[in-house]
Amino acid sequence: ELDNYQPDAESVNTLTFYFDKGQTALRDFLGTNVTVLNDFIESNYQTEAIEITAGTSPEKEEIQKPRLAAQRAQALQKFYKHKLDISDYVNNTKAIKFQINPQQTGWDTFIKKVKSSALPKEEIEKIMAIVDGEGSFLEKEEKLQKLESYEYLELYVYPVLRFAEVKIAYTPAPKKDYEIYLLSKKIVDKAADKSALTEQELRYPATLTPLLAEKRKIYEAAIRTTDHWQAYHNLGVV
Repeated sequence: ELDNYQPDAESVNTLTFYFDKGQTALRDFLGTNVTVLNDFIESNYQTEAIEITAGTSPEKEEIQKPRLAAQRAQALQKFYKHKLDISDYVNNTKAIKFQINPQQTGWDTFIKKVKSSALPKEEIEKIMAIVDGEGSFLEKEEKLQKLESYEYLELYVYPVLRFAEVKIAYTPAPKKDYEIYLLSKKIVDKAADKSALTEQELRYPATLTPLLAEKRKIYEAAIRTTDHWQAYHNLGVV
């Protein structure tokens, strides 16, 4: 049997947060991941470890604060721990392993973003000439400000360097058979997004129905969704 469903023993949820220039305060307006993180904590999944990586941009307001990356990571750790402390959850601050990874001030991440950006090749070469040239961090940033492409850097590169990424290792609550079955029918009928189930979860409901027509529809949906060989095999058998 190719579709003996085994729920994931562990999963990782990754959320990214962005900060205003030189700031450590979490943005909690609509559309930010603060709401998503809050909902995740309240979902009360058994959580094993949380790793927080944070960075800064090369802007003057950022590099003048050498502990800024660490403070951004600590702001998220404080938010998370406070939520646990004030609520009666399965998890607690002593049971979860917190790890903070502040990135050192440097040009590596900046260079990666610039090279993968929409900037024309000649502008990227000008930026690289400054970064690889002589001068202090601040002097190089002042030279960058004189480039035509600096407005692009301000709008599209620097903001994503002022970040913190939270990776949460947790044990997901297994879906009940009837929940998986109903979700699979919705995916088959295109009434639910395919991401509502994993590729294994999507194939599994075919074992829950005796109807060959339903089995066929589920495996056909699995092929459209994941193109996994098990789905082809099972469709062939059906």
